[in-house]
Amino acid sequence: MKTPTALEIENRFCQEIYHCQVIMQYLNRLYSPSNHHILNISKNYFNDLYIIKIDYLTSKLIRFFDPEKSMGHDNFSIKKIHAILPTLELQDYSENKTIEILKEYRNKYLSHNDLTKSRNVLPSYFNIKKDLKIIISYLFDVLDEIRKHNGKQGTQLVRDVSVHGEDTYYNILIGGAYLDTHRQDSDVRDIVKKAKEWNSNQKDTVIARKPLG
Repeated sequence: MKTPTALEIENRFCQEIYHCQVIMQYLNRLYSPSNHHILNISKNYFNDLYIIKIDYLTSKLIRFFDPEKSMGHDNFSIKKIHAILPTLELQDYSENKTIEILKEYRNKYLSHNDLTKSRNVLPSYFNIKKDLKIIISYLFDVLDEIRKHNGKQGTQLVRDVSVHGEDTYYNILIGGAYLDTHRQDSDVRDIVKKAKEWNSNQKDTVIARKPLG
């Protein structure tokens, strides 16, 4: 297998970290205290969504701290990247408790249904989210080192990003919560009826379209 170039490593690392950063921003905004009155309308759904996103982020991020190889295959991990680019000045994370906690959660609960490890003795999702934010910050530092290696020092990355469509999502969330809370009002019932008719027409339009590809 061809070894990736330093620029290819930078591009892939950048894509993966920003993808995780965007999801973390969604979580921070959606589950902020100012939204609790909205989320409680469908509490079980949003609790499950939170767990799914946290588990997904854990699986995505902790892979960067895997060994150079697994089952004979090279990993896109920090250790492998450092082996390819040995001049990178990276912090030693070998005894980092945050990483070890998340590794155990990934290994014992997400990737393997360990017989002796109950979910009850693993960290709370609130604490996992705090640890994931620390991991993302560290990985941005790694990305800065890779960029420095590639001659891009002095061009500081913007870590918080603006996501297209984010405001539309929250407008839908707030509007839906309002309609559900006032569903007994006659004017709201008329709006909901029209919305259902509109949705039915949209589904018919989607079905009528040609398949992609």
